[in-house]
Amino acid sequence: MKFDISLIPQEIVKTAYHEIENNRPLLLVGDTGVGKTSFIRFLAHSRGNKLTRINLNGATGIEELLGKYLFKEGETKWIDGSLVEAMRKGEWILFDEINASTPEVLFVLHSLLDDDRQIQLKEHTGEVIVPHKDFRFFASMNPRYVGTKELNKALLSRFPVVMNFEFPSLNNEMKIVQIHTDFKNEELLKRIIKMAHELRFAFRAGITRCICSTRELISFCNLLKSGLSEEDSFNFAVLNKCDEDERNTVLSIARMFIDVPAPKTPTNSLLAENQSLKKKVEAL
Repeated sequence: MKFDISLIPQEIVKTAYHEIENNRPLLLVGDTGVGKTSFIRFLAHSRGNKLTRINLNGATGIEELLGKYLFKEGETKWIDGSLVEAMRKGEWILFDEINASTPEVLFVLHSLLDDDRQIQLKEHTGEVIVPHKDFRFFASMNPRYVGTKELNKALLSRFPVVMNFEFPSLNNEMKIVQIHTDFKNEELLKRIIKMAHELRFAFRAGITRCICSTRELISFCNLLKSGLSEEDSFNFAVLNKCDEDERNTVLSIARMFIDVPAPKTPTNSLLAENQSLKKKVEAL
């Protein structure tokens, strides 16, 4: 498993294990690609527990989580959903993008995360499911992800601990990318990661909507290793994921660090943005 737990802040690691030991749910909050899912996978692997990950969206229905009746082998049978199955077997479950779920799904979670921690299957004889002692519940969310909404306070209050995940430092991100790619050119890798940090700064400042996660950097370096140029690798891994109207700005930032062409239609505002960003670059 390619994951170095030493690169996660130790207060997060210590708190996570403490909450798991005491059978309390965890909510992880952070931008895409900061390692939320990888962290939970590592925790499950370290404890020898099976982990089921569910990507929530507006189409995720109650039946998928709780179960439904199916006609099978000449008779109608009840088939447990993924959440109920994990509860019965004592497995771990991760609800990704919990703030993208429907009100119906959130209502089920209210019941599960209450003090009595149970779910009633009203469609299945009213059976009450009390989770196995080894069952653990995790959720993650990206508050800036398109299609998500603010998590309601009633559900948020049911998580005793909320962990904020940030992008790693430059040195730690270099180690993460090297773990996943075995990329040897440290000078180039440092420039690529500095570029990503600037793109994130521009994202937080509202200049772009392109965040450039660690996941994109891993793809970027793998493409470089395959023999592609810096320009092509950047285009495929990063630029082509950006909206058309922001690509000039993204190129303007990227070319301060890597070998990519200048924007086709530079503007005075772009140049001004470049100058303000350069001041921050010098501090890296």
